[in-house]
Amino acid sequence: MGKTVKEVLANLRSLLADFIIHEGQHSKKWKKVDIATVEFNIKYDLQAFFEEHSYLNISEVAKRAGMNTSLLRGYAPGSKHASAEQTKKIEETLHRLASELQEVSLYA
Repeated sequence: MGKTVKEVLANLRSLLADFIIHEGQHSKKWKKVDIATVEFNIKYDLQAFFEEHSYLNISEVAKRAGMNTSLLRGYAPGSKHASAEQTKKIEETLHRLASELQEVSLYA
């Protein structure tokens, strides 16, 4: 648990280290694990995603996803629940936005 993703990841690493010291101490496999290099695949539900990324304009995300803005606004706080199809549509839209942002070049 944690209030931020960074805190959750730190707690997970701590739990892994504790496991390796105690339960994993006799395992060759666990002794080889370098906690600093362990990677986690983070998956969000819509509510957690929009809480973590509150800087995103929900209206613009909805528009780009071709969906009703009020519907997405309902998904963000968890008052409504998206189907797997709607969730995939939102995910694909976010990936397209990320790709667009990677193409940005700024100058001063």
